[in-house]
Amino acid sequence: TDTGNAAADRSKVQLIQTPQTFRSEIILKAFDKPYEERFTDEATVVESTGVPINLVAGENDNIKITNPIDLLIAEKVLESRT
Repeated sequence: TDTGNAAADRSKVQLIQTPQTFRSEIILKAFDKPYEERFTDEATVVESTGVPINLVAGENDNIKITNPIDLLIAEKVLESRT
């Protein structure tokens, strides 16, 4: 059975940051589709309708703050900019 533990081909993987933005008519039409297990975010839903997804390079220090340690990291990033 496939355990999902295979190493990913890094040449085919990209780290995606939020926010994801779409024209309202595109995202609303996409969300009319029935749910599929492969949908992981808005981009996969839109992509399933045949609309191409465009990626824009972000910043490496644009981190998600979820836990207290994340806030400490963000504070250090901001301190390093001054």
